Amino acid sequence: MESFYGFGTANPAYNGRRHICVLTYLYATYQIMAKGETVANIIRNAIQMEDKQATAYLKQNLYGSEFLNFINTMAKEFFLTEGEIDLILSKNTILMKVMRTPAGYDRDGNIGLLVDIAYIQRYFGAINGAAYGKFIRSIMPMIKGMKGNITEADANKIFSLATSQLRAGVTNLSVIKSFVIKSL
Repeated sequence: MESFYGFGTANPAYNGRRHICVLTYLYATYQIMAKGETVANIIRNAIQMEDKQATAYLKQNLYGSEFLNFINTMAKEFFLTEGEIDLILSKNTILMKVMRTPAGYDRDGNIGLLVDIAYIQRYFGAINGAAYGKFIRSIMPMIKGMKGNITEADANKIFSLATSQLRAGVTNLSVIKSFVIKSL
């Protein structure tokens, strides 16, 4: 999987894959934190299956249809194929030990990624407050490695601004991104 994501290359050609990988990994991470053993069992079952079968199983049992629609829309923006998306949605992504953000992103690219991370909470289902707090804290080490001098305070502000827009009923991601950028 490391070569699929271009780890160690700093090649921006892998940005789209990594961007969607981060969102997928974090979506699964939140589901584990919020639903515990139920999601752990889904992942254990997937691990026992062949790759294609496991991906289909995860699409059916872990990723909600709205989240999958969101990921497929993003895939089109990044010109990714269905095969690439299936690899990203596979058990291998969930099992990755280290998550790396897109190497070719500057500050604006990383702000966009952080808005997207905040945006996926739309697909979490009912928010579990304790799990969501733990989820946000789990993201902070990843932020330290981002280009553009993004601090934890910046990330928290981005999450807060994006969440305020979602709570106000704004669902257009472009509108939310514009609001966050103007507010920083």
